[in-house]
Amino acid sequence: LEILSEEIDDNSTFWSLNILKGESLFYDNTVDGFKITKGNANGTSNHDRGAGMYLMNSMPVIRNCYFSKCNAAESGGAIDTAGQEQGMLNIKNCFFEENAARNGGAIFGSCVISNSVFQNNAAFFAGAISGSRFFVENTVFLSNTAGFPTKQIGMSGAVGITDNERKSTSRFTNCLFYNNPNTFTLQGRAYLRNCTFYSDLKNEGFDVWVSSNPDDQLTMVHSIFWRSNPW
Repeated sequence: LEILSEEIDDNSTFWSLNILKGESLFYDNTVDGFKITKGNANGTSNHDRGAGMYLMNSMPVIRNCYFSKCNAAESGGAIDTAGQEQGMLNIKNCFFEENAARNGGAIFGSCVISNSVFQNNAAFFAGAISGSRFFVENTVFLSNTAGFPTKQIGMSGAVGITDNERKSTSRFTNCLFYNNPNTFTLQGRAYLRNCTFYSDLKNEGFDVWVSSNPDDQLTMVHSIFWRSNPW
């Protein structure tokens, strides 16, 4: 992997706001084979999100990449997308580790994700991924947490879906959720197939939470809760 790092000083406040930045990129644009690490989006306005990669009106393919230790004050520690009115970001064979933000520790925005791993990411809401629509398959969510930086138990240790318009159904297929406190929250519609939720954590909240809105709906098929707390 080619390494892209903004660790220009021992003091992280001097690291770059966004390691990569793109606008109007589409499916014929690809980011392939990079290690993207130690961005620090600690600015104001749009400079407080997407420390690893900040994308505007973009839907590129991101594959074979490793995102680590990227921190954003607002959203999308590793990747943040803005202006996604059509289409979705496409992520393949990527690893997200130890990224953090207030909302969406690793990713903020709608995505298609396959064959990827999210490990030890943190946020106040949605430790791994946060957005209105996801299509995820063959992906592992391991020890992501919500409640950062206060360390209190927050919402959506792994996945937070907030689809206020309820125009689509997010789908998760062949996914493993392992030790993510308060794992999955849903405001919208989702379909889970062949997914496993496992937790050996004690008193760490729920695994799945669905809002009380009558239009919200969760469908689960051939899925397992193992030593878990469905709610």
